[in-house]
Amino acid sequence: MSEPSAYDLLREEVRRLSSQGIQLQTIIPVELPAELCPRRRKKQATGEWEPVLKSGAMQPAITGKNPSFWRGDGEPQLISHARPVPPEVLLERIAIAERLGKEIGLAVIPGGDVVSIDFDTKHYGSVQTLEEDWMNLVDRYPVLADTRMERTPSGGVHIYVRVTDRMVSWQRPGGGLHCNFTTEQGGPHRGEVLAGTRVSVCAPTRNGKGPSL
Repeated sequence: MSEPSAYDLLREEVRRLSSQGIQLQTIIPVELPAELCPRRRKKQATGEWEPVLKSGAMQPAITGKNPSFWRGDGEPQLISHARPVPPEVLLERIAIAERLGKEIGLAVIPGGDVVSIDFDTKHYGSVQTLEEDWMNLVDRYPVLADTRMERTPSGGVHIYVRVTDRMVSWQRPGGGLHCNFTTEQGGPHRGEVLAGTRVSVCAPTRNGKGPSL
């Protein structure tokens, strides 16, 4: 029996996560050249759209981590972070990407009760240090061992949890959410809590650096 393709694995995950009430979106899991798909903004004075420049260079609209998909004509399409779609639409987009031979992936859109705790390697001296910190946290809170955990291609970790207060305790006075976290009182910044419209790329997405696991 042949091994399932990357597209088959994505389809399986769509069905599994959707059945658990998790909101999803597709992503193009690689950064596309700014010349192909530039980031644009509307000028308030004229209402016209113009490329976003940084140090004189155009910036890419599709970064490999934002909701997007391939249209049937092979063109990339950005979509809103705030618009989860039903499983049938996700499966159709995966089928189009498969037909075109294009890379496609999935991202969880955290809702009011599901967030992703993102341990980022750049906030640690090494992947080993991150590993020790993460496992110490699981030892202190064994309930975390019963939830979904993923290793990212860069060596980071995503832990998905359901929160009991719909992130009320994380809200800033002026709106938005406190998203940075540490694993000890007064300790260093270790990562972000992905909530609201901050999507979390999830397994089995491949981004060219290796699969999420």
